[in-house]
Amino acid sequence: MRSIGVVALLAALAFGAALVLDLGGIQARLFSDGPSRPPPPVAKLPAAAPLSKPAAPITPAWYLGATGYEGAELERRAARASMVIYFQKRKCDACRRFEREVLGAPEVKAFLAEVVKVRVDAEDGAAERKLAGRFGVTGFPSVVVVGTRGPPRVLEGRALSSAHQLVAFSR
Repeated sequence: MRSIGVVALLAALAFGAALVLDLGGIQARLFSDGPSRPPPPVAKLPAAAPLSKPAAPITPAWYLGATGYEGAELERRAARASMVIYFQKRKCDACRRFEREVLGAPEVKAFLAEVVKVRVDAEDGAAERKLAGRFGVTGFPSVVVVGTRGPPRVLEGRALSSAHQLVAFSR
């Protein structure tokens, strides 16, 4: 009686090992949904050719905060697009004026439709302050442009006084 239990245990171990190691194609036979198909061909883009348009659609809304920055960075890389990070503070009159006069301008709105956008309030927490420090932001409002090539560029203060300056700097 005892030898039957040992034999059953050894058979179960052998079947389990065959399943895990896929000896004899057991997994394919047990778990296949039907005949296997080759994967579809993947289009490859030339690595050196610059892209004039994003490789993927860009979210029209602004990402928010340091957590939003992480998602925006993933989207920026996937879309191979530029990213604009707007650093501001809640109680900043210059920030409100910048939003009204510069970010509200039609040419800036058209430009922002083509890039990944992040709005960071530096007073929201330690992660937001750390992100501002990472980009060297010292005043508010500030705009950081992360292009598809080269280091990020920071624009602060009076340089943000017109829509034309912001768009020209960001391109």
